Amino acid sequence: MRSVPAAKRSTTYCVGYWQIPENAKRPLAHYATLLPATLAMLAGERLVFASDSMVVQRWVEALARASNVELMCVNKSIETLPAWELAAHFVRQTERYGAGTSVPAQFDQEKGLWHYWRDFRASGSAVYRKIVTIWLSKVLLMEEFARGNSFGSEHFAWVDATAARFNGRRLHCNFVEAARRDGMITHYRSAMRKQGRTLSLNASFLKGDRPAWERLAPLYRERLELGAREQYPNDEETLLDEIVRTQPQLFWSLDAGEEATEQAAAEAKQRS
Repeated sequence: MRSVPAAKRSTTYCVGYWQIPENAKRPLAHYATLLPATLAMLAGERLVFASDSMVVQRWVEALARASNVELMCVNKSIETLPAWELAAHFVRQTERYGAGTSVPAQFDQEKGLWHYWRDFRASGSAVYRKIVTIWLSKVLLMEEFARGNSFGSEHFAWVDATAARFNGRRLHCNFVEAARRDGMITHYRSAMRKQGRTLSLNASFLKGDRPAWERLAPLYRERLELGAREQYPNDEETLLDEIVRTQPQLFWSLDAGEEATEQAAAEAKQRS
């Protein structure tokens, strides 16, 4: 797939942040430090920011002005996010996954163990539903923002509010400078696992043009329905991993390289 110089394409970046004080995974101080650092990476860019807090939105407006970010705030509660209803099923499956088990000595990057013992058990089911709703809604929010296209952009990227935590820790960590790839979803690799198998991507950054998001959305909805019935603590990365395995031509890894991406596509073709 032909890469396109950054200067010849416009991108709308999308960030969401909903304050959940009871979240056992990340304290609010974590976001207070990293959200400003993430927005500083977007200096001079266009940003759609989703939140349910006017206080947070005013804070982000000040950060955006400081970094010359063209900003549009969208007021969305967690309960109105696309995955809210299905998230209840994911919570039940997470509870079933860990029922009757004891805390293992090592989690070994296993998603299911982290989600059950840290996110579900430590936070509680009501809080976990909020957390998993946010995770599971990323792709569907991106489809919505791409269709709305408030800034008239050609590419659209989801960026986690804390994406700056990866600075210096992964190859090509400055995603703003990455070349765009038409018709593909650009992402980073993951070190996490599902049932012992390393996942294909980390969903802290996902970028594609509108055709790529519209192609991904129905595939993701299908995986969302299937994931809600699987007795495993699935999240957006485990669901997307299944799509990468069957549709590798739709994805491009920033830190895996062209050779690895083409090999994955060849292997998928052999399996079919």
